[in-house]
Amino acid sequence: MEKFYRTLHPRPVVLIGSGSVKAGEINFMACSRITPIAEDVPSVGFACDKEHYTQELIDKYRQFSVNITEDIDLIWKVGTVGGRELNKLEAFDIKIEVGKALDVPLK
Repeated sequence: MEKFYRTLHPRPVVLIGSGSVKAGEINFMACSRITPIAEDVPSVGFACDKEHYTQELIDKYRQFSVNITEDIDLIWKVGTVGGRELNKLEAFDIKIEVGKALDVPLK
């Protein structure tokens, strides 16, 4: 059963934006384990290791964004390095917008 999870692939991938644009703490991670949770209060959930920088920023700012993109190169880049080690916005020249309702980064 080694690498059994491969039976669940390929899966759609999104970019999770975390942090605060105003505070200048921003990160993006690639994520394929995302699902709707509720409709009455529109909610989504995704898998993120508790040690990841993304989780740290979500815990700190209590917000995140889900960004749908077809930019395979960007998905690969943000998914292969950690946000603590590298400023992904600068390294990958990511242009962002600020969310309308929340201070979250949008791609």
